[in-house]
Amino acid sequence: MTYTDYLCFNTKARQEVIRITDKVADIVDKSGVTEGMVLVSAMHITAGVYVNDWEEGLIHDFQVWLEKLAPSGLDYRHHQTGEDNADAHLKRTIMGHQVIVPITRGKLDLGPWEQIFYAEFDGQRRKRVIVKVMGSNRFEVRSSRFEVRGSKFVVRSSTVLDPTDEAPQSLSLESARRISNPELRTWNRSNLEPLTAQAPPRR
Repeated sequence: MTYTDYLCFNTKARQEVIRITDKVADIVDKSGVTEGMVLVSAMHITAGVYVNDWEEGLIHDFQVWLEKLAPSGLDYRHHQTGEDNADAHLKRTIMGHQVIVPITRGKLDLGPWEQIFYAEFDGQRRKRVIVKVMGSNRFEVRSSRFEVRGSKFVVRSSTVLDPTDEAPQSLSLESARRISNPELRTWNRSNLEPLTAQAPPRR
C-alpha cells in the first residue's frame, strides 16, 4: 500500500533549515504502514531534504560551508536568463533533494542522532515537500477457508499475519477486512466476530 501527503513551507528568510522529523512521523502514523519506507522529497529545485544531527553549531557549519562552495551574489551564467538564484540551485544539489527512511513497527527507524531536515535556499515563497509512505499495514490476509453447512454459506476463518506476533492468528474474513481498514485499525483478537451469510438461492 502507499500513502501520499505534503508539507508546505514559506520561510521568513531566504535561507533556512527546518527540522521536519515529527511532521514526517505524523504522516507515517496516519498512513497505517507498519513495515516499509517513506520517501521525503523537496518539490522545488532550490530546496533540499537531508538527514543529519540536530545541533545548531552543525547547522551553522553547513550554511558557512555551502556559502564557500556556492557563494551568493556572483555573476553566474544562469543569471543571464534573468534569474538571480544560481547559488540556491547549487546548494540544493550539494545537500540533496530527497531521503528514504525505513519504517519498522509503525515508527521511523532512524539512528540515535538522526533527524530529517528541510533546507531552503531561495525562500520567502510557498514550497512543498512530498511525503510518500510505502509498505504494508499490520495485518495481511494470506488465505481463507469456506464451507457449506445446510443452507448457510459459512466463512470459517482467514489466516492473518501480524508482524508483531510470533505466529499467525485466525479470524473471520469480515474481521480481517475490518482490521485492514485504516479507519478501524484498533481491532484486535478480543473483539473479533464470526461471520455467517445466507447462501445464494438454488436455481
